[in-house]
Amino acid sequence: MVQENSREGDDGLKWMVPSVSRYKVNVDGTRCRSSKNGGVGIVIRKEKGESMAGLAKRYPHLASAEMVEAMAIREGLNFCMDIEGDAQAVVKAVKSYGGRGFEIEVLICDIISLAQSVKVFNFFVVPRVYNRAVNAVVKHTFVVDE
Repeated sequence: MVQENSREGDDGLKWMVPSVSRYKVNVDGTRCRSSKNGGVGIVIRKEKGESMAGLAKRYPHLASAEMVEAMAIREGLNFCMDIEGDAQAVVKAVKSYGGRGFEIEVLICDIISLAQSVKVFNFFVVPRVYNRAVNAVVKHTFVVDE
């Protein structure tokens, strides 16, 4: 079976879907010129484009539009970097880099290896039309300053 890896819009531009079993983090930032307040929006989507999670956050007094866009990327990375679990012994084994006799030591080593390999992120620019979901989220960060 061939999997389609992009979606084409009316304008001929394509949104590239993430690989199977992966997620894509779309980010956007916006800034009000008069108040200098900024907003960051994040949407996490699966390979068919369905939204899985989102975040909207407001920041006061930002110097530029580029600053708020950079903050959006940083927040996107932070949004997906924390792993939590309630199995204290397993989490402790991962944090201490080894299972030390655990029956799941191979899995612990795989987790550590995968976590260490996530040093490379792919950063892409997408046309605004393909960032509509996150554009809607970021609008929730603003209250009109009067």
